[in-house]
Amino acid sequence: MPFDVVRKLKIEDSPQEVNCLSARPVIALTFCLKPAATVIESADLYDFKGIYHPQVYPPASERVWIDMKVVNVIQQVQFKSEKMNKVSLFDTDRFFCDVYCLEPGQVQKVHAHEGSDKIYYLLVGKGKVTVGSEEKELAAGEMTLAPSGEAHGVVNHTQEPLVILVFMAPKPQ
Repeated sequence: MPFDVVRKLKIEDSPQEVNCLSARPVIALTFCLKPAATVIESADLYDFKGIYHPQVYPPASERVWIDMKVVNVIQQVQFKSEKMNKVSLFDTDRFFCDVYCLEPGQVQKVHAHEGSDKIYYLLVGKGKVTVGSEEKELAAGEMTLAPSGEAHGVVNHTQEPLVILVFMAPKPQ
């Protein structure tokens, strides 16, 4: 039986709470967010008809601590005068997320990754993005996908800084 998760997020020292509701059967979980970890504090397991489903939630002895890294992206922005700067935000065996910081005139040379997709999401400024045989000017708030094997790159052709949030998966080896 499929379940949606209803998360009630309670931030330590804050009354904020977020609920995501669904008409499908749900699992209601309460998380207590602490600076270095998240711990499942309690759970109410009822479907929309009020039927209890204990088999979908592990007993307390089997619950897992979840480390949660939170990054303020804008605070990570750093430029280098000699070349585009890549700032790593998240990096796993399967995925990475970076911020690319380009001063006016800087470029990420056109290149390709076989077996990996890349997303460019512009946070600040404008830039010319190449994907395959196309080059388009993108602005803050716009994004594009460079599919596996397609040549891609970026040029900051303006007189303003360019900041791009980049996601890539699977991570190239």
